[in-house]
Amino acid sequence: MTMKMMAYWFQVIILLVLICIPQPL
Repeated sequence: MTMKMMAYWFQVIILLVLICIPQPL
């Protein structure tokens, strides 16, 4: 995998985590 692909999937995973597990503000 290229660095761009790794960075892309990393951002996707973080986004899914933030959506599935909302953090209290």
